[in-house]
Amino acid sequence: MTDFGREIENLIASLRQLPEEEEAAIPSEQKRRMRNRVKPLASVLPDVLKAWSLDKPRLEETIMERWTQIVGEANAHRCRPEKVDAGILYVFTGNAVLANELRMNRRKILLRLHGIPDGKEIRDIRFS
Repeated sequence: MTDFGREIENLIASLRQLPEEEEAAIPSEQKRRMRNRVKPLASVLPDVLKAWSLDKPRLEETIMERWTQIVGEANAHRCRPEKVDAGILYVFTGNAVLANELRMNRRKILLRLHGIPDGKEIRDIRFS
């Protein structure tokens, strides 16, 4: 990397909205060490994804993929999962008759949900 003159460093400092003295006061050797500590994104990204559990499908995605198996083929096209919030799965049904039918099968549906990865997080189901 090339060391810039003071004028260029001050210009860079102003673009970064830093005081000129602060940016210009950093010795070249210290700047070089700081650049050497920076890791490429490709080497850090897998650890970040794992730490935030983004390396595996979210519970909502798994439920969507297996919706037909969870509520049965007859009901799958008449309702849809909306979201999972605080251990509650919210399901949009569109009519009271279907919502009531699914409520009567709540235990069966919960057992099927508990059979999928991370499905045990769901404690209850609300139908609308």
